[in-house]
Amino acid sequence: MERSEKGNCDTLDDIIDINEISRDTEEHVPFDIGALADVSLYDDLGERTKFGEIHADYKTIFIFTRHLLCYTTKEYVEDLAKVSRESLRDAQVRLVLIACTNYKHMSAFRKVTKYPYHFYCDVDNILYERLGFEKKGYLGGGSIHVKSGFLRGMFNSTCRAVASGYREFQGNPQQQGGSLIVGPGNEVNFFHRDKHAQDHVPINDLLQRAGVRPVNYAKDRRVLDF
Repeated sequence: MERSEKGNCDTLDDIIDINEISRDTEEHVPFDIGALADVSLYDDLGERTKFGEIHADYKTIFIFTRHLLCYTTKEYVEDLAKVSRESLRDAQVRLVLIACTNYKHMSAFRKVTKYPYHFYCDVDNILYERLGFEKKGYLGGGSIHVKSGFLRGMFNSTCRAVASGYREFQGNPQQQGGSLIVGPGNEVNFFHRDKHAQDHVPINDLLQRAGVRPVNYAKDRRVLDF
């Protein structure tokens, strides 16, 4: 398998003021996402693809996760898996998960969360660095998608780590993630950097921004008719 190499493009903070981008800004935020088009990502099998190829023809919701043993990440992605194929197809939108880990950990995570859509890893954390995602271990609180308390969540994470057979973190435990809606092409519709592990954007907020029908979650009942 061909390994990725770090490019020499500038960080997005060199292109646009970091304070101008958050979940509360205008939907269309102008900056050159094309500078990251050639960054290599890897799927579950270790096959390489370019970041720019993923969103070239479709509006794409990117979710950048924390490490894959993080219980907040697992429970958020379990809810992400409930987004229907029909709603994505009708809206012509792709849903893409990107993890800061090695591809060897991805299949087990896909199985435990039942996440069925596009899934890649940023082996060298190039996108995480260029997009300015924070590195701090603060777990925070307040997510409607996280059901476990701290103790139960950490216990479950430990059990998954033991069962995996790998004596390593499945990604940098200090790394935070974020979300990005971009495409078709390089049109950026939304961008958010997570401040802590439960600062991820509610899934229905992302879906509505991308024109996808919302999901009827237990703590976010936006779907009234079935």
